[in-house]
Amino acid sequence: MNNLQLLVLLFVFQLFEFLYTTKILQNQYYSFKRLLMYEKSVLKILYKIVLTFVSFFLLKHNRIFILMLALMFTHKRKNMNIKITKRIIRHFICFFSLFLVNIIIINYTSSKTALYIFLFYNLLLYYFSFAISVFIERIIQKIYIKKAQRKLKNVNPLVIGITGSYGKTSCKKYIYELLKSRYKVLFTQESYNTLNGITKTINEHLKPYHQIVILEIGVDSKNGMNKFLKNYNFDISVLTCVGNQHLKTFKTKENIMLEKIKLINNSKLISIINNDDEYIKYVDAKNTLSFSTKEKESDIKIEQSFDEITRNKKIKIISKGNSFSTTTNLYGDHNVSNLACAISVAYYLNIPFDDMINTIPLIKNVDHRLSVFTINHWLFIDDSYNSNYVGFKNALIELSYHKNMKVIITPGIIEQGKNMKKENEEIAKMINRICDIIILIKKPTFSNLIKNHLSFNSFKEAYTYLEENYKNQELTILIENDVPDVFLR
Repeated sequence: MNNLQLLVLLFVFQLFEFLYTTKILQNQYYSFKRLLMYEKSVLKILYKIVLTFVSFFLLKHNRIFILMLALMFTHKRKNMNIKITKRIIRHFICFFSLFLVNIIIINYTSSKTALYIFLFYNLLLYYFSFAISVFIERIIQKIYIKKAQRKLKNVNPLVIGITGSYGKTSCKKYIYELLKSRYKVLFTQESYNTLNGITKTINEHLKPYHQIVILEIGVDSKNGMNKFLKNYNFDISVLTCVGNQHLKTFKTKENIMLEKIKLINNSKLISIINNDDEYIKYVDAKNTLSFSTKEKESDIKIEQSFDEITRNKKIKIISKGNSFSTTTNLYGDHNVSNLACAISVAYYLNIPFDDMINTIPLIKNVDHRLSVFTINHWLFIDDSYNSNYVGFKNALIELSYHKNMKVIITPGIIEQGKNMKKENEEIAKMINRICDIIILIKKPTFSNLIKNHLSFNSFKEAYTYLEENYKNQELTILIENDVPDVFLR
């Protein structure tokens, strides 16, 4: 094998590496630490080193070497399509520039030792280019953060920060709905909760007339909150709950709590905390306003009831001896808790109870978070964005209220830590008791506990099955957890 042939093969090798790894990272936090975690790069590098050095001895047998490359990437040929963003273009320029250096090296390579050095360098080419790209990204990020900080200083809005294991997006939307009649409010769109997402929202959408900015803060590892607190100040801090999300990186729920309460401890005016959460209720913070659907000793308490005749959910809001009643169309008890959180913020910002009474019945579930829609004879309860133990249970309870045939389509809880045996058993029992048709996507953790279930590889396959067999029947279909091809509307 001559140098040119080797160069072509190695370029193909690196191009596959670029496409595959970039596909994984394009929707994740862009950092070298994240690359190592998602790729398990230590093991992968060792694997590639072994493969490369074995290949040294097979250079004379071109077909074997090509076969080995083909085998290595066989499992990576699917889902190679990536979104061409500025970040990806910048990374590819770094990657290709380093490969041009390889061309220069190989043209002056004659000894076997030099060739081995070249091949080993090529082995780590993607990681070198990624590190350079991340370094450039950090510089660009700092420029945009400085711009956002100047804009916040000039406009000087009240800044509300929302964090928690789940419920952040719903709380954000409910707070906005309750405040918008009295204030000009900006909030981070969709589920933008990274530092870049917050910075982009401020730079692109903050206007001189905005009085309040609501920022959703996503943290999935220890010290993840630090970068938010370092760059932005928060007047009101909201902590929704502490759950099992991201246990893979946090290791324990105590670590999750310690990270989330950093926001509470850095609040300038007041902190809104959830008294229903055992990890939050005993948080020692200076100025707090607590909310609850269970605990009597809370500043804002919501009592709820369900009218079997009208099918309406009634709520009574109690605050310091005052109370008012209204109805809500929100699905899920956890969303009533999220509503209590929003009411607490509105209460602190002097929104009159009369305004809340008129607004609350109009508030709907955020899309794909127990949102409801119909297609022909079928009613869909769409909880496909994400899932957790509490949300899954509440979704099943909502499903149980319906009288027609009940269907669940789920891949189980994706983001859960270890030692969830008890929770999985409880969810499996509820599914077996409530659902008439149980459709599992791939193989959830609790699949061996589910009786008489059907299995499919995708929501599309499951939906086709229902169309072929139950098209004219009235169904209520719960779509639970991260089913990416679910969005029918």
